[in-house]
Amino acid sequence: MRQESRAGIVGIGLVILSVPALLGHDSAATNKVAPAKAVSAAESRTRAVSALVRAQRFAGGSSQIQAIRDITRTVELVQARTGAKARQTIQIILPRTLRLTNSTGVQITAFFDGLKGWVQTPWGIDDPLPGWQARAAEQDVFKQLEVLLIVDRQAEVQLAWVEPGGSQEPDADCIEVTSKVGGTVRLWIDAKTGEPIRLEYPRITSRGPGPRVSDSYSDYRVVQGIRVPFRISSVEDGNAYMETLVTSIEYNKGLRFDDLARLEPAKR
Repeated sequence: MRQESRAGIVGIGLVILSVPALLGHDSAATNKVAPAKAVSAAESRTRAVSALVRAQRFAGGSSQIQAIRDITRTVELVQARTGAKARQTIQIILPRTLRLTNSTGVQITAFFDGLKGWVQTPWGIDDPLPGWQARAAEQDVFKQLEVLLIVDRQAEVQLAWVEPGGSQEPDADCIEVTSKVGGTVRLWIDAKTGEPIRLEYPRITSRGPGPRVSDSYSDYRVVQGIRVPFRISSVEDGNAYMETLVTSIEYNKGLRFDDLARLEPAKR
């Protein structure tokens, strides 16, 4: 079954893995993140790591972030264009297991374990998860700030400092992070305070790389010793399209893989 063929539902199979699909938006634009300007590979990485270290301090310290084993986050989503709202619970067991549940209106749940997964809706189950949705799930885990801020400890991840010319944040360092599983994203970090300001990435759709998304962070609060944003304002190809309001975050609840992987019995 492919939910994107259901009347009135566009890309609903990625409902939790890609927020715009939940609210009926699935653009086929093909913008990609532009390559970073090269200085020298060694200097570029050194500058990028320095910016990340500053962001780690802002967030509460690298040891605090590295101690995170699982994340439970509940959010309210408001689409700028229509005002449509959705409520989601995001559960992550690091490094790559993800379960997301839409608890507003139609009940939709998605699961991904780093290799495979499924989507469950009132109309049935997509099992296994289609390839493009699996890639979107990988990107969703990778672009969590709790993951991005300590990527300097992952040998397989490429880091580069991007020349600031034309940046909307002249007083920020921009770093480009590339991973085989998460693709390429760019993160802007305040050059003085270390506050993560903005993240950019190409959203993954059923038709390949989609619109370029820019997530701006604000309303930072301390949760269990870690400073995290409670508001994310998203722009797609230059147009405002989503406000994400965090209602709760909890770390290290002891999430269990078997619980996250379990389908609802009544839906089977």
